Amino acid sequence: MARTRTFLEAYGLSIYTYPLTILLIILFGVCTEYDPILVKGVASDAEVRIPVPTSNSNSITTYPMYMDAAAMCVMGFGFLYCFSKYYVWSGVGFNFFICGFCFLWTAICTCFINSMWEGELVKTPIEMTTMMSSNLVTAAVLISFGAFYGFITPAQLVVICVLEPFFMKLNEHLVFHEFHVQDAGGSLVTHAFGAYFGLNRSS
Repeated sequence: MARTRTFLEAYGLSIYTYPLTILLIILFGVCTEYDPILVKGVASDAEVRIPVPTSNSNSITTYPMYMDAAAMCVMGFGFLYCFSKYYVWSGVGFNFFICGFCFLWTAICTCFINSMWEGELVKTPIEMTTMMSSNLVTAAVLISFGAFYGFITPAQLVVICVLEPFFMKLNEHLVFHEFHVQDAGGSLVTHAFGAYFGLNRSS
């Protein structure tokens, strides 16, 4: 006879994931802002401001790179987990969860890290470079996920999605701004960090 699951076993993930998502959205609103270069008044009312690409921005050249990185996270890793024998649906579902959660959380972590160094609140501008960085952090978490795929609970995955982007952004700040290392293609701060973080967590 199959054992009946308790209420917490059936709905425990939703009970603390929904409040966490609400908190994530609030923090995202507080810690981010539109890129001032991309925002200018286009109406007679000076308070009406909408995002408009200007000649000083590099959005047109960065957008294809952003789309490639987003497709890599959503479809590349998603199709990779489709070939598992036992964890196909959970792997694809967790892949989408990681993409959505880490993309927003990375912008918040960037605000935290920059504010720690500056001594005041430094909001993260929402522009292509920031979104590209969020995709790379998400890719690192997905790389780590491959090391403990099938051996982790959803609750543990949420904890990893909270911790890894923060430490990766901290490591990225140290590598780029303190040690002035040139990391072509994100070999150090993205691929190596994600691989070693995943191996550490899997042990």
